[in-house]
Amino acid sequence: MYLYPNLDTFEIFPWRPQQGKVARLICDVYKADGTPFESDPRYVLKKEINKAREMGYEFNVGPECEFFLFHMDEDNLPTTVSHETAQMVLSIMSE
Repeated sequence: MYLYPNLDTFEIFPWRPQQGKVARLICDVYKADGTPFESDPRYVLKKEINKAREMGYEFNVGPECEFFLFHMDEDNLPTTVSHETAQMVLSIMSE
């Protein structure tokens, strides 16, 4: 699969310090043959917006941002170890 960035979504987060700025860029997902990946949420949304438009409706959306927070190492650099505990909570709840 391939990610195709939507340059209109590029934004530097204003709440980060001047040094070490953080930005986001949202991508569309495509398969190796160049067709959209059917399970890409952005693709699904675009299809539904078009369906609604064809039926004469206006489609309003409120996105939910998802993210992960990662631990920092002793040099204050990000690691690949997440603060994520949802898996742990789910297994405790199922016991």
